[in-house]
Amino acid sequence: MVPVLGAVVGGAFDTTSTLAIASLAKKTFLEDGVAIGDGTVIDKKVLEVVPEENN
Repeated sequence: MVPVLGAVVGGAFDTTSTLAIASLAKKTFLEDGVAIGDGTVIDKKVLEVVPEENN
């Protein structure tokens, strides 16, 4: 009984936390760019991935 109850509680917690993370990600990563929280959206054209230099 304990493993089954643990699976149900763990599954419910995992589902709730994943939905919260997904909701925040949808609000942050927009099609136009990245929202930084104060109404400002950084245009995705400005964001650029820079390769890391080997030292």
